[in-house]
Amino acid sequence: MSPEESKEWSKWLPVAQWWHNTTFHTSDQLTPFEVLDNQPPPLHLHYLLGETKNALVERTTLRRESMIQLLKFHLLRAQHRMKLMADQHRSDRTFKVGDWVWLKLQP
Repeated sequence: MSPEESKEWSKWLPVAQWWHNTTFHTSDQLTPFEVLDNQPPPLHLHYLLGETKNALVERTTLRRESMIQLLKFHLLRAQHRMKLMADQHRSDRTFKVGDWVWLKLQP
């Protein structure tokens, strides 16, 4: 991302919000869009180069698509980083039938 583009981050907040609201969340098994509107979110159809003859629409749509790809990249990287942090506190253990173990229950 160029320095000029990095100063324009606020222009992309609606795209980030749309992405968040239409992405499936494992915690509630729905998208936020479904929670609020009681229906699945509309599909995002990917733009294909040359679908419009209008240069402004072409440029804006291509930038939107590239921003969506950038958001996907950063979200996946953050997920990977969170998984690495969580895995640091886990240990691989195996038990046999009949072994006694301490069990910590949480509500």
